[in-house]
Amino acid sequence: MRKLIHKTFGLRDGEIFISFLMQLYIFIIITVLLIVKPTVNALFVSQLGADNLPYGYLLVAFIAVATTYFYSKAIRNFSLVKITVLSLVVFSLVFTILAVLLNFNFINKFILYFYYVFVSLFAVVATSQFWIFANMVFNAREAKRIFGFIGAGAIAGGIFGGYLTSIIASNFGKEYTVFLASILLLACIPILRKVYTLRIQYLNTFKRKQVIANQDQLEKSSLKLISKSKHLSYLAFITGISVIVAKLVDFQFSDFANKAIPNSDELAAFFGFWFSTFN
Repeated sequence: MRKLIHKTFGLRDGEIFISFLMQLYIFIIITVLLIVKPTVNALFVSQLGADNLPYGYLLVAFIAVATTYFYSKAIRNFSLVKITVLSLVVFSLVFTILAVLLNFNFINKFILYFYYVFVSLFAVVATSQFWIFANMVFNAREAKRIFGFIGAGAIAGGIFGGYLTSIIASNFGKEYTVFLASILLLACIPILRKVYTLRIQYLNTFKRKQVIANQDQLEKSSLKLISKSKHLSYLAFITGISVIVAKLVDFQFSDFANKAIPNSDELAAFFGFWFSTFN
């Protein structure tokens, strides 16, 4: 079996178990994202209409900038593992509260905007935490061989999560999908601690700080680096255009879907099916 895994995925002895753990970690994170995203999007569009989506996009943009600033400061001052565990607990708690609110049908405009932004921030923070953590677990040579295998877990989670949402939301209701997402997030904590024990705990203090310092330096110099390079400026410009196009398509698609499927449970099931099929 080890020879087969080595030939197929390029994993060597001593890397198989840790790689599967990391793959499972990102699989759960993206599965949760594909559970909460279609559910919250369906709630937002069905109750507030697609006309309010542009305000949601702007809120996400502004709050993401502020969140990134404070998050970078936190990483410099505290342990990445502790911050990640705390983040997972907070995310799980907030999603549990949403499940309770849905169960008692206590949803208003403020709550919808809050969770629309919160899900977008969860997508950014949880995935970035994972890849920073992966950068501490694997060195550059290991990453070239292993990150493709680990990334396949993210794709699998993107497929599985949406289909799971489609089944549960259509048969039981969206509150059950959100509650399931909160439970799955907590399952990431023992995985995180196991990986930490196997790999990061044995790194010396200088090595740990060096990884975080490199990440911090990259964030500080990224804007200057882009502005001084025509190549990177063009890439940033292309990325900006693609985001605008994606948001326009998302707006139109959400509007069409809402008009065709007014029921929020059915809309959540459809969005889950669509996101997974798209993935």
